Amino acid sequence: MIDQSQEEIVAKLEELKGLIERGEFKPWEFRTLKAIWFGSHLYQPLLHCRERVVEITPLPLNQGEARFVEDL
Repeated sequence: MIDQSQEEIVAKLEELKGLIERGEFKPWEFRTLKAIWFGSHLYQPLLHCRERVVEITPLPLNQGEARFVEDL
């Protein structure tokens, strides 16, 4: 969830949505948001957010979890 006045973030999230819909699993990162593609997980992509700029459900990965998944 995000305030619609945050147009730049909304546009980038729409870009991510398009990637997901097209099945284009490529690296995606914007400011403090990062999409992590991990084929062995129910949710695709896993999201990591270093700052609370958006409300994400299910909860985003914390820094340690994101690093762990990327290392796998």
